[in-house]
Amino acid sequence: MNFVKSDLGHEYLKFCRLRNNSLKTGKMDLSIINWFYPTSLLPLGIFIKNNPDLSIVPPVDLSVLYYYNIITKGEWLHSPDRSYIPIVQIPHNENQREKIFEPLYSIESEYI
Repeated sequence: MNFVKSDLGHEYLKFCRLRNNSLKTGKMDLSIINWFYPTSLLPLGIFIKNNPDLSIVPPVDLSVLYYYNIITKGEWLHSPDRSYIPIVQIPHNENQREKIFEPLYSIESEYI
């Protein structure tokens, strides 16, 4: 399989274009994004968190914006039809770590 023709390859290239353009301009334009796959959103979220001075133009599509905010801003969503877990840094301190994992514990019983 050709990497560039695969969904994974295409998504990674989308991330690379967004990253490179933002490094040149200081602005990340997500307005044209109509969906994020986790394979592009994970490195994108990390890049955005590592570049806090970056100006972000949010996605125009409200469902994409909603998903983006959940993943990148540390918001949790759990409902009967879906669960999204945000990108978070896991602290070394056990008490802080438990606070982050607490929402996971509440949904754990549904999947066991």
